[in-house]
Amino acid sequence: MWFIRQKPKIYAYEGTLIATSQEALKSFSAKYEIIDIIDFTTCLGKIVIVKVVREGYVLLAGPDSNREIGEVSDMMLALGGDVVLVDGALNRKTQGSPSITDGCILSTGASLSRDMNVTIKKQNTQLIC
Repeated sequence: MWFIRQKPKIYAYEGTLIATSQEALKSFSAKYEIIDIIDFTTCLGKIVIVKVVREGYVLLAGPDSNREIGEVSDMMLALGGDVVLVDGALNRKTQGSPSITDGCILSTGASLSRDMNVTIKKQNTQLIC
């Protein structure tokens, strides 16, 4: 079950723009500069856009609704972002919709099965595009 595992951090390089929650900032090892605080509230506080000034690990916890994801994506592009990657959630499949993003990458791993062969078999039989 996914909810018993800790959400993984990702490595962010200097210059990367990140949208996350105020609470998630506490777990960053990356150093950052706050660019904007957005009035979208999540259970982990308001959404903030930061710029990484020294690379390190970050925790993503973005907006809840498709409308908010679209607005934050537009803001990040306006701030100079070339590409916006939306970190989806297990229970929010609409983020892969063409109305939200231009493309979708499905990634799975140990949360499906610790046996790589089982993961590949399940993924190939259950993947619907």
